[in-house]
Amino acid sequence: LNAFLKLVSCKTLDDGNTYLNADFTIECWTTSHLNWVLSVALPGTLLWGICAPSLILYYLIANYRTKRMKKKIFWIRFSYLINGFKKDRYYWEFVILYRKLILAAMVVFLQTVDPAIQGLVGLGILMLFIYVHITMSPFVTKSFDEMELRSIIASWVTIYFGLFY
Repeated sequence: LNAFLKLVSCKTLDDGNTYLNADFTIECWTTSHLNWVLSVALPGTLLWGICAPSLILYYLIANYRTKRMKKKIFWIRFSYLINGFKKDRYYWEFVILYRKLILAAMVVFLQTVDPAIQGLVGLGILMLFIYVHITMSPFVTKSFDEMELRSIIASWVTIYFGLFY
């Protein structure tokens, strides 16, 4: 997913032209670059970043409380996604996935913005997810909840100290 997002990560240089961060020989938003964005980056991001996880989540929600859930094949396919979470929080792995996707997209799309603004937006996003995590307590064991919360707080502290020190 990061590779797809790098295709739209551009930087304006002193000459006033915008170039791809991954390769400064490629000027952004030219016909050639737009072809790559529209044929590779946009479909790849939509397919692998949004559609595939959403379809899996939809299938999981649709089948979680049905007879199909009791079948061994269901558990073979999906146990790695739902084990460890409370029964009513079986979808939580997708919350974690979308948190990471939002942060990655923020880094790419706010790249031209002042780093302080990027950091503040990142802090805000992480604060929201800290609040949601504390409110929902998704894990079966309290120690897993605490570990996940500490990992989000560690990300928050890292960004905070990167901004102010």
